[in-house]
Amino acid sequence: MISQRICQRPTSDRILRNRTFGSLDCEPRRPNVETLHRITRLVDGIEPTLIAEGAVKKLCLLVALVFSSISLVPGAASAQTKPVQLGLVTPLQIVPEDQSVGAFRLCLIYCANEDVQYVDIGLVLKTTGEQSFVQFSALGLGNDFSGVQWNWAGAYNTGHLSGVQWSGLGNYTVTGEGVQLSGLFNYAEEFGGLQFALVNYAKDLQGLQVGLINIIANGGDIFGLPIFPIVNFDF
Repeated sequence: MISQRICQRPTSDRILRNRTFGSLDCEPRRPNVETLHRITRLVDGIEPTLIAEGAVKKLCLLVALVFSSISLVPGAASAQTKPVQLGLVTPLQIVPEDQSVGAFRLCLIYCANEDVQYVDIGLVLKTTGEQSFVQFSALGLGNDFSGVQWNWAGAYNTGHLSGVQWSGLGNYTVTGEGVQLSGLFNYAEEFGGLQFALVNYAKDLQGLQVGLINIIANGGDIFGLPIFPIVNFDF
């Protein structure tokens, strides 16, 4: 009798649960397996999607922060210095002509760059900016040089030399201090140090000239003569 009354008068809660799990009022209350599987698949599909979307958003935010921080660093957006240069003849070279070389340049025929540091080897080498340490070539064409230029034919600098110029034929620099050694001639407008060649010329010299013909355009200390054989000097 008690069970019949329960079957005849189901409560609203029992009706709701029966509708949820798909059972009749007086049947055993077994959950609908298909409904549970549908709910499980729904939950399993939503959670990974939300997690993946959150990870993608965080990654995009991180990338944006990195790029924005790089853009705030001066000169970081366009790195103009590369460590190594290899070339045949400009423009057939790995580092463009308007960029600099930071460690080593090797050129078979002719290469040009803005600044070059440390070791520079080639046939004809051109530097439009600043160069330092050592250069080995047939002909060196530069602007400001600090170090040793060892050129079989000649060295031609349109700026300042600080160091040594050695060549088989001739050396040229606008201003400088150090040593100019050449088989034929040395030329400098303002120079401090030693010039040694067959013919030496300096417009203004604070130093010594040794050669067959030595010229100091603005005077010399030997009898006040601007031209003197073998040795000339001005201090």
